[in-house]
Amino acid sequence: SMQSSSDNQTVPDKAADAWITTKVKTEFSTTKNIPATDITVSTHDGVVTLSGTVASSKQKKHAIHVAMKVKGVKSVDANGLNVSSK
Repeated sequence: SMQSSSDNQTVPDKAADAWITTKVKTEFSTTKNIPATDITVSTHDGVVTLSGTVASSKQKKHAIHVAMKVKGVKSVDANGLNVSSK
C-alpha cells in the first residue's frame, strides 16, 4: 500500500470540514434574514468560505457572525459574498 501516514491524518479534518459546512448551512437556513439558498458554503481546515449574493451589507455581516459561532470554525472568508445592488 502506498498510503502514507500523513494522508490518514487529513481524514478527520475532512470530516470536520464537512461537518462545519453542513452546520453552517443549517444555521443559515434556520436564521431569519439570511438567504441560505443564495449562499454557497465551503470549508477547508476550519476556514469557512462564503460566496454568493446577499441583499445588504448588514445581511453579509450577519452571515459572517452566524458562521463564526459554529464550533470548529477558525475564520470566515466572505470576500466572495457579494451585496446585490438592487
